[in-house]
Amino acid sequence: MVIRLRADWRACLLDSSQPGSLVHDVLAGAPVISRPGDAAGGLYEIDCSGAECQELLTIAARYCPEALGEIKAAIGRG
Repeated sequence: MVIRLRADWRACLLDSSQPGSLVHDVLAGAPVISRPGDAAGGLYEIDCSGAECQELLTIAARYCPEALGEIKAAIGRG
């Protein structure tokens, strides 16, 4: 599943995740992809499994609520 995040949302999630964890590594290695209609500079594309996405939801709910809606929407699109 792919979740597209603004740079500030990715930074918040990265800073709030445990270094060395799979989610932290996925966030750290996420590429920036620019598509028509994206914000300037593009969006980070996070490719995660169901368990990783659930962990992202947990981290976002606690530390980065502004990213929560996009993560939930991406999971819903599955």
